[in-house]
Amino acid sequence: MVVGRSGFAGCVVLAWFCVQVGGGRELLSIEPDYVKAVQESIDVVTVTNLDNLPLKRVSAYKWANSASPQQVGQLHLFVLDDMRPVASSKIGPTVARFREKPDPNNTQIDHVIVSMTDQPLLCKFGDKVIWQASPTNTQFTRFLQTPEPHVTASLRLSQAKTLSREFSAQIDESEAVHASSSREMRLLAAPVYRYGSQDHNSPGTIDGFLFVFVVEGGNPTTFCHIEAIREKDVVSWQYAISRRGVSGQLVRYRGSKIWDAPRISDSVRSQSLFRIKDPRANL
Repeated sequence: MVVGRSGFAGCVVLAWFCVQVGGGRELLSIEPDYVKAVQESIDVVTVTNLDNLPLKRVSAYKWANSASPQQVGQLHLFVLDDMRPVASSKIGPTVARFREKPDPNNTQIDHVIVSMTDQPLLCKFGDKVIWQASPTNTQFTRFLQTPEPHVTASLRLSQAKTLSREFSAQIDESEAVHASSSREMRLLAAPVYRYGSQDHNSPGTIDGFLFVFVVEGGNPTTFCHIEAIREKDVVSWQYAISRRGVSGQLVRYRGSKIWDAPRISDSVRSQSLFRIKDPRANL
C-alpha cells in the first residue's frame, strides 16, 4: 500500500488555504481569481523522464500567512511509479502581485522546480521542453543506535516523528533578513508525504516519510527524508537532507552539523533548480 498526504485534511482547495497557527488550524480566504490562475498554471507544466513519460504530480502541502499576503503557496511533488518523490515544485504568486493596489487581471504565478534524484528529468510546457535537470545526488545515511522499524505502520510513523525531532535547521543570516524571518527554521510536526511498500518483509523501502523545515510564514525550505528499509535480513532507518530553495542552509543532527549547503548560484540554479515565471505566458 502506498500512502500520500496532501496538505491538511479539511481544506477546501477551490477557494481556501489552510493556515497553521501553533498547534491548531485556521482558514484564510483566497481570491477566486488567484485560485483559478494557480490551477491554470499547474495544468500547463509537466515533469517527465528522458523517455517522455510524465511523472505523477502530488499536492503535498499548502500554506498561507495572513500577516504577509505574499506568503501563500503550494508544494507539489513529482513521484515515480513506486511513489518515491524525485522532484518538487513550489507554486506561488510573484511579490509584485501584492502591491498596494494589485491588478486582478495580472495574476502572475511562479513555479520553482527542484530536482532531488540522480535521474535526468525534463520540464515541459505541453510538448515543449524548457528545462533539463542535471542528476542530483540525495545521499542517504544510516541512523546509528536507533530502534528497528516497527512492524506496524502507525508505530513506524511515531518512530519517524521522534527521529525527525533530532534534526534542526537554519537559513543563512542574509536570507533571514530578506525574508523577515528567524534563522531557525521550524519543523512541521507531521510528514507532508508518505510512500513505500508498507510491507515489513519486502526488500527495499518499507516506509518513507518526507518532513519539511519551513521559514516564517510556512514557506518550505529544507526537506528531511526518513526511510525504513530492508536489506536482506536487516531492517533499519536511514535519512537524507535536500534543499527546497536557493537559500544557504545548515542542518544539525543531535546538535552536530551534518549538512551545510551554500546559496545556489545562478549557474548551478540552471542545473538543479528552475524558476518559471507564469507558465501560462509561454503557451
